[in-house]
Amino acid sequence: MSGRECLGQIGPTDLCQDSAVVGCVLGFDLSTHICHAPERAFPSLFTVGIMEHDQASGADSNSIQGHLALYRRGVWRDPLRCRQVIDEDLGTKLRLGDLTEGALEVRRDEPWGDPRMVRRGHAHTVGVKWLPKIGTRRLTCEDRLMVNEVPSRNSALAPVLVRAARGEAVPHTPVWFMRQAGRSLPEYMAVREGVGMLDACMDADLITEITLQPVRRYDVDAAIFFSDIVLPLKAVGVDLDIVPGVGPVVAEPVRTMADVEAIEDLTPEHVTYVTRAVREVRAQIGDKALIGFAGAPFTVASYLVEGGPSKEHAKTKAMMFGAPEVWSALMAKISAISAAYLEVQVDAGAHAVQLFDSWAGALSRIDYEAMVMPWSANVLSQIGAKDVPRIHFGVGTGEILDLMGRAGADVVGVDWRVPFDEGVRRVGPRAVQGNLDPTLVFAPTEVMLQRAKLILEQGLQAPGHIFNLGHGVIPTTNPDQLKRLTDFVHEQSAR
Repeated sequence: MSGRECLGQIGPTDLCQDSAVVGCVLGFDLSTHICHAPERAFPSLFTVGIMEHDQASGADSNSIQGHLALYRRGVWRDPLRCRQVIDEDLGTKLRLGDLTEGALEVRRDEPWGDPRMVRRGHAHTVGVKWLPKIGTRRLTCEDRLMVNEVPSRNSALAPVLVRAARGEAVPHTPVWFMRQAGRSLPEYMAVREGVGMLDACMDADLITEITLQPVRRYDVDAAIFFSDIVLPLKAVGVDLDIVPGVGPVVAEPVRTMADVEAIEDLTPEHVTYVTRAVREVRAQIGDKALIGFAGAPFTVASYLVEGGPSKEHAKTKAMMFGAPEVWSALMAKISAISAAYLEVQVDAGAHAVQLFDSWAGALSRIDYEAMVMPWSANVLSQIGAKDVPRIHFGVGTGEILDLMGRAGADVVGVDWRVPFDEGVRRVGPRAVQGNLDPTLVFAPTEVMLQRAKLILEQGLQAPGHIFNLGHGVIPTTNPDQLKRLTDFVHEQSAR
């Protein structure tokens, strides 16, 4: 409901005894009386939210839904906390059960009250008018940490996956599958016929088509941007190719500081086809989410140092321990490239991002924390300024799940090797993603669905849950099974 639409509206008696004033400090007058009216003329839960910062006086505002999720995540949290201020000043109780779709919703024990959030970046005010015995508490710049401006958002309109990632109420558990766009789909094989992997990743029309294929077939809640973790390196001039049956192969592996310095930084001009493809996907995806994609510094560095895929990562670890200055320079270079690549996708319209650290499970906890985690944290911190949910996933990372969260993730992916309830415990107070064993799609359907039901139940223990496989879709997977799985997740988890 816009600001102008609010003017003159009347509401039910549960909001007032005589009358109350509803208003927001917006730079223009939004106040109006709420008088006695038939039930349901105005919701019994009174919602107030943050209005657009840069609107001209008198302009219509976005719907008065909120950004409480930002308070809950700590982005705009003030020292006294919203709940404490409301309780102290109005005796109004903010109940977690009343927090739906990110709005600040307050059920009043008293018949009056005007909790209020003013334009972002300024003070947070709670108070009432015409009730002199009940004071108004204002938090000013001196009371709270001020933060940089971030884009405003309407959580009620955000894709379901985004809301789940933020720990907000959702109509069902969102579901998508890693590698959902790939060789398991006959339509994918048709459009890829005669086209190399990297060539496909640099063709905006192909990227768009391949990204959308699984959304059309499965009705999943998100598309994952079709790309490869080495694509940004190819874009800045690194001589590499993806060899069928092998994977990424680098012509001249990185060994010295000079090799690191020869790698260019990534700019949007290097990947104009990515910007075009993201915009086109957003134009066609409807209410689904689009997830941006990049490789984490350690995994990308491993390909560069090893010259290709490796099980032992011996050369990579030799550089980590034997040439730490070269290792630090390489990780700084790659983290900047990965962050820039994600920023291009988000700036073009991606709703969320996932940072893949495919080989992080090859590291001990102590080595990950000292030599890898800070660089992944750099990527997640930089993209965090864009105010989109950040998913962090690695294979075989059961022993470092908490560290992957602490690196700056909003959501931590749990692979299939860790019991999901244990994964939820290890991740801590963050949303989780996962974690059906990808091979269970080859089991009888009832077995697959029984395990999916268990994962859905265990996911309720987390602040938010995004259903996924514990790794990527296996190429020989029957697409019909993934469709059955998607439908089951939606039906079983319907709120």
